[in-house]
Amino acid sequence: MSDILIKLLKKHDTPARDTTLKYIKNTVSNSDIYGVDVLLKNCKYLQNIEVQTLTYKSFIDNFKILTVFKRKDRYNLNTVYITYNYNYTKCFIFCRCQLNKEKMIKSRIKYSVRDEDKMYYLEKSNILYIENINENTLNLKVIKTFFKKTIKDYLMNSTPSNEIKLDDKNNSASS
Repeated sequence: MSDILIKLLKKHDTPARDTTLKYIKNTVSNSDIYGVDVLLKNCKYLQNIEVQTLTYKSFIDNFKILTVFKRKDRYNLNTVYITYNYNYTKCFIFCRCQLNKEKMIKSRIKYSVRDEDKMYYLEKSNILYIENINENTLNLKVIKTFFKKTIKDYLMNSTPSNEIKLDDKNNSASS
């Protein structure tokens, strides 16, 4: 990993992980720097949280879409993503199942792993936006509720050949 990426990881990922651990109970930071950022303990259907920080001050308010690097899709469907603003007072949340290969763009990003990286895009209307982060707005219950609704919508709209099933009795998603 390049020196600049390590510096950016320490500057942005560490506070994002800390904010997540502060508000979402039953979580631990993943020691594998190449894996998902935060792991949920004792949670049957939601297992992972990947965090990131947007460094520009305008955050998502000025945009109609959110972009996510293609490389972030390597995590399983039991993953939610939390993207924080630069001072960790706002965030938006989306689920792995929302990353649709039909909605991709190419972009040149200064600190990308590669010079050119494909990106997914999501419309703002399909994500959970939290304008003021506190114990009541960002917690495990809020995330579980959003995840369960999103995964159910995904399963209802997926093709019959999709092998992922939602077990309502156990609140679990499996493939």
